[in-house]
Amino acid sequence: MNDLATLENKIKKFFKYTINEDTDLKDTIQRGIYKIESLTGTEINFIENLEAFALLQNFVRYAINYSEEYFEENFYREILRLTLSEGVRDRAGKN
Repeated sequence: MNDLATLENKIKKFFKYTINEDTDLKDTIQRGIYKIESLTGTEINFIENLEAFALLQNFVRYAINYSEEYFEENFYREILRLTLSEGVRDRAGKN
């Protein structure tokens, strides 16, 4: 569902990432995916869902700047909105 290489390239482009620390970036992206999916309680396609991808970009930005602990607090509204929209989408898919 989530192609890590595609997400990594998009995030590198967004941050103009030039340091060749691919393993660290991949780990950070995976941590962000896990964090956002656990907060929303759903499995998310970050490639297709632009709102989710924007949250993932911000998670990576916070992690790179050693401020990961503030992510949830500062993006509470966006996380709540994503939780609700993903819940509705998931519920609609089951009917």
